Amino acid sequence: HTHGGGGAAGGGGRPSLEVWLCRLLRRPLPVALPEDVMWHILSFVPPDVAFHLSLRPLTLLVDKAGSSRGVFTTISAALRAAAHGDVILVKPGVYRESLRLDTCVSIVAHGCPTNGAGAGRAGPGTLSGGASVVITSARDHTITSAAPLARVAGVTLKQTGNCGRSCVLTTHGTLEVRSCAVSSACGLCVEVTHLATPRIVHSRIHDGAAAGLWFRAGGGGLVEGCEILGNGWSGVQISEGAHPALRCCYVHDNKSAGVISFAGGRGLVSHNDIANNGKGGVQVRSAASPTLRNNRIRDERSAGCWIYEGGLGRFFGNEIVDCCWSGFQVEEGSEPLVVANRLRGNRSAGVVVYNRGGGVYAFNDISGNGRCGVQIKSGR
Repeated sequence: HTHGGGGAAGGGGRPSLEVWLCRLLRRPLPVALPEDVMWHILSFVPPDVAFHLSLRPLTLLVDKAGSSRGVFTTISAALRAAAHGDVILVKPGVYRESLRLDTCVSIVAHGCPTNGAGAGRAGPGTLSGGASVVITSARDHTITSAAPLARVAGVTLKQTGNCGRSCVLTTHGTLEVRSCAVSSACGLCVEVTHLATPRIVHSRIHDGAAAGLWFRAGGGGLVEGCEILGNGWSGVQISEGAHPALRCCYVHDNKSAGVISFAGGRGLVSHNDIANNGKGGVQVRSAASPTLRNNRIRDERSAGCWIYEGGLGRFFGNEIVDCCWSGFQVEEGSEPLVVANRLRGNRSAGVVVYNRGGGVYAFNDISGNGRCGVQIKSGR
């Protein structure tokens, strides 16, 4: 069912939270629950389940060209009227707005396959008829999310100004970005801070003036099935205790590294295709300790993996091939654990250790590299 400009009052209150939880449980609550308990229960619910249309959420319709009574002409106006659990359906058009998500809502392009089961993988921002929903801002973040649970699906998100702001900033809670295209002309495409745990799924993160995604200050979450390309810094940056999971992504043609973990960053990077980045496939430095499993790192313009400035990290079962420098380059007190990797066809050595580099290397297949298998210049 749908409501528009004259609909329910904006959401943060207990009644809308309780109604939403009852819809999810498909039954009334047996007893009154404190608000913090209800939020704890909802924290275990994935966004595509929480906003599934089978739950018959209250739906607000946005149409930039609309003139019908009960239809919003801006997404911001619909957000002001929304309550927890509502779905905002957006008709095609260019919406020049900066959105702040404090209420748990789902913003979905009208006609996008993901507004049903949430499993669709349509082209980002483009609907079946070729029309698109574009949300763009020149003065601020295009989306700032601090809601405990929120979702954006099937839209194109752009930051077009010169203010240095990221396109998507998530500071708390779980924001799902599904089947979207995200870009920034002046900053980061996606910025994750303060223990936020977003889910970036089947999206295109591209052409950021800075990094594609930067997880920092304890941020986490999941990036899955995305293409991350053409960013001015690295494709993915992880720092300051952040620990995201990056899996099944294609990370390529970024000006710096494909993935960099630094300043105590962690992260689990698995089953990705990392290729043709300007300063190596993976960089690890300054006490960072990510885990990389079963990635294919190939055709890099420098080293496949560059570990320096006291970098750590664990590397298991990766294929590192056809890079312009070595497969692994380890220096400056770094000590990675490198086990059961395949290093072939790199123009320099398979592994180069120098300038006080160290580490443990076991059960690796190192063959067919340009200079030698392992070159130790001045390791520990």
